[in-house]
Amino acid sequence: MLLTLDLGHLRTYLHFATAGVIPEMPIAKEWVASMQALMIFFASVYRFYLNEGRSYLDGSGGTSPPNWPTFTMAVLSYISACVLFGYIVWALVDGLPATSDAFPAHVNTDIICLQVFVWVWVGYPVVSIASRLGHWGLDGDYYNATWSLLKDVGFAFLDVSSKAGLAIFFVLKAAWVTRDSEDALVAAGKLALNVTS
Repeated sequence: MLLTLDLGHLRTYLHFATAGVIPEMPIAKEWVASMQALMIFFASVYRFYLNEGRSYLDGSGGTSPPNWPTFTMAVLSYISACVLFGYIVWALVDGLPATSDAFPAHVNTDIICLQVFVWVWVGYPVVSIASRLGHWGLDGDYYNATWSLLKDVGFAFLDVSSKAGLAIFFVLKAAWVTRDSEDALVAAGKLALNVTS
């Protein structure tokens, strides 16, 4: 959620820094962060509570396939998480133009940064779906070591790329863009847009 808010703040900054050439987000960043929390809830229900709709250990020591309400809830939870994910990605990148010679170099870098960090997130459902397909038809308590390793490595790469990558980007940006120049861009943008706060 905090990463979503940070990217939303970046999008707001870009709106003012370009004097409205980059439009505001179609959904307020606070709502987008709330959708992120709801998305995580549905994904957690699917993964942990409903065991990805996989078979489960029954009382006899064997495994049984999930009953239809459990499987249906698992599918609906996953679809709900994916729909929310789609809205979050759309809200962050909708109307975001390609870089332009009309923008300062650091604004173009911010545009690329926002696009890259949002599109890296697409890897999360890809890794999740690939892992689920790799275990299709296997007992619910069985987890293939190779798939487990690939899933962990995939999620670790995505976490480092998106979370640590954004922090590193802003630290490096502070080394070559002064706060005064950014504040001046935002102030000029707000003046052009007639925004007082």
